[in-house]
Amino acid sequence: MSNIISVAFWIIWSVFILLGIVEAVTYSGFVPNHIGVSMYSIVVIVGLLAVPTLLLRLMRKNTTFSKGDRIASVFFIVVLTLYVILKVANRLTYPGFVFSRVHIDPNSLISLVLISLAPVVVAWAPRINIKQLVKIQSVLVILAFSIIALNLYTIYKSEWKTFQLIVAHPNATYDDKMRKAIGDVFYNYSLFVNKYTAPSASLLVPPQAFPWPGSGNVGYFRYFVYPRNIINGDEFEPPLEDILARIDYVLLNWGETDIVEPPHTHDWPKFDVKAEKIIFMNKDGSFGGEVKGDYRYEDYKDKKVWGLIVVKH
Repeated sequence: MSNIISVAFWIIWSVFILLGIVEAVTYSGFVPNHIGVSMYSIVVIVGLLAVPTLLLRLMRKNTTFSKGDRIASVFFIVVLTLYVILKVANRLTYPGFVFSRVHIDPNSLISLVLISLAPVVVAWAPRINIKQLVKIQSVLVILAFSIIALNLYTIYKSEWKTFQLIVAHPNATYDDKMRKAIGDVFYNYSLFVNKYTAPSASLLVPPQAFPWPGSGNVGYFRYFVYPRNIINGDEFEPPLEDILARIDYVLLNWGETDIVEPPHTHDWPKFDVKAEKIIFMNKDGSFGGEVKGDYRYEDYKDKKVWGLIVVKH
């Protein structure tokens, strides 16, 4: 029985590791979008499955370090090191640098780190001198189960909102549900961007702040326009020449919300762009015409325009 539990844990762990790798090399949200289970839930499941495996080892006083334990430990160190290096690389350059160069989202790696940590804990915990921890054992167990309960409650709250939306609109299409969940303006604009830009295009988007909480959030916006490359721009200053040389489109974006986060205001970009043409979007997301020539901010200031600026190189 114990061998069956151990084998089952390793098989499930391997499958979840593969899902974590897929999530990291695609985009944040790929796995829940295609599999229906969030990476957060997978991390909790792995943690729960690790508990009986660990208990069996403790009961059998098994401190043997198997080949699988060594592989899992090395894998954890590699993933953790990669996560730290990629996060530092993004911090030293600009958001989206790592994704644009090696097509890996550093933020998605945190789930992979946590998943790979489970067998490391299972392997090393039996080697700890339990007698020295007797006084705090109960505290550790209570703390562990409290954390698990809190995580499960958080997942419940998040998934329950989605479930309520589905029940309230049983005949709604996928697009209808998305508009209900995230808002008409942002979703329509995402569809417009996908329609009028190539999948391989690079997009310059507003800074991450209100009134651009969706289109300015690189990790969030990528979920809707993947595999397009996304780079945040400044509100008033054009990007550096080496960055602009890699940009195909600049978003023409009034802002998804009425709320603004000072010192930010509606309208973007607030700088001129050398352009082949400007493609406009109507409020309902349909094509609103196009104008050839450069984008001059003063010509569109406070006009609540939406669309895409095709950069001229």
